[in-house]
Amino acid sequence: MAALTNYANLSHDQRDDEHAYALYSRALEETWKLETATSLARLCLLTNRLSRAEDLLNKIISYHQPPHSTAMVYLAQVKIQQRQYTASETLLRGVLKASPKHLEALYQLSLLYTATNRSDDALEVAREAATACFDPGEQCAHLHAHYADLLHTLSLTDDAITVNTA
Repeated sequence: MAALTNYANLSHDQRDDEHAYALYSRALEETWKLETATSLARLCLLTNRLSRAEDLLNKIISYHQPPHSTAMVYLAQVKIQQRQYTASETLLRGVLKASPKHLEALYQLSLLYTATNRSDDALEVAREAATACFDPGEQCAHLHAHYADLLHTLSLTDDAITVNTA
């Protein structure tokens, strides 16, 4: 089981998503594991297998109490792609109620607001995510870039250049 999952991870890292999908699926058939199910759901999301992703994520959420926040964020992404914006917002708000500084949930909520022409809300949530991010890693850089992009898109270029979220 662990060997299948490790091989699936390697296949995914090498961008062999079809092989990774088959391996994750086989591993889950043998033994249900949260990490494997989450990895397969994320792969399904990335490869536009939205129905399969949704099924897996709903199963993860129903089996784990409190609900698994990563699965809820992934399910919200599925709902965005299905244009079920209200359902997506409800999921993201649920994650943020439990963990107000959940960076990925804030980012996805900002994207949702952008997609639904709620620019002021998108900007506010993006600012909140950038402000909450203290780890100087890739995720923070991504959140700060997203915030600056929104400022630029909304013709707030001076604010984008001088943005200080600290």
